[in-house]
Amino acid sequence: MRTTGKAIKPGLKSSKLDDIVRSAAREVGYPHVHEAAIGHGIGMRTNELPWIAQAKVTTTDYTIAENMTINIEPLAAKEGVGSASIENVFLVNSGGNEILTKTDYEPFGLD
Repeated sequence: MRTTGKAIKPGLKSSKLDDIVRSAAREVGYPHVHEAAIGHGIGMRTNELPWIAQAKVTTTDYTIAENMTINIEPLAAKEGVGSASIENVFLVNSGGNEILTKTDYEPFGLD
């Protein structure tokens, strides 16, 4: 499944991106995603706004904007297997995004 990364674009609400990532994790067999934020901005510091989270986790539903650099890192678990946390960094651009993480694996559709 390669839908999550394609969904990242200017104008997307952070809570909607959180929903998309959680759905992608469930679709690949990880039904439990930690309730905390599944991502955040990266800029002057490693962890900064916007928080990519469910509405119940943050009081602000941020809007993803062009030139933001965001990290998506859900902590997902599967009974009998354990948990996985895969981080991917995206640069949001006018055409959607560019994935900055260059690894050889299949994350939760985050490409």
